[in-house]
Amino acid sequence: MYDIGSIFIYQNEYSNISHRRIEYISIYLSIDIDFFDPSFAPGTDFPEICGASLNDFIEIWDSLRELRNQIIGIDIVEINPNKDTMDMTFQLSTIIITKILNSLMP
Repeated sequence: MYDIGSIFIYQNEYSNISHRRIEYISIYLSIDIDFFDPSFAPGTDFPEICGASLNDFIEIWDSLRELRNQIIGIDIVEINPNKDTMDMTFQLSTIIITKILNSLMP
């Protein structure tokens, strides 16, 4: 799900959005860690059984390529370090942040 303003847009609906409608808005991307399957991110209070993998996230991120210059901020939320097994959630978050920052650099 993407949060564009106050409108939530699910991944399967993204391709139907008129890009002209969102061409001039600023985007704040909030990544909820419980979007991921607990086998990748156990460090959350609300694990999503059968959740997404890192590859799923990368596919979504790559689909946002034409909107990246409108991103004004990004955060990762819902991490609970007390429930993180072997720093798996921390490592996943680090990979996500690195992927995002590398792709935003000119």
